[in-house]
Amino acid sequence: MPRVTVEAIGFLRRLFERPLDSRGGDRVAIDVPAGTTVERLVHLLGDLYPAFGGVAAGQAGFTDAVQIVIGDRLLDLAGGPRRVLVDNDHVVLLPPFEGG
Repeated sequence: MPRVTVEAIGFLRRLFERPLDSRGGDRVAIDVPAGTTVERLVHLLGDLYPAFGGVAAGQAGFTDAVQIVIGDRLLDLAGGPRRVLVDNDHVVLLPPFEGG
């Protein structure tokens, strides 16, 4: 079972009803079933934290409320929402941003 680290940044951190880990930090290590995709991880987090789920995962999938980085790459460059997570992946949930 792969273990991934999830970290929430900015206003997304406040959408979790309790600290992500027992020390009150902004990240947690989660064991996910083999074959879990990034999209499924977001839904799993939404089940655990309904406020986050309401913002991040709708019926049609991801909304514009969350940017996801895996390792050092934006999700689109890391394989998209159907990318299968592997042991030791570091998933960062960021507020949306635009460049200019």
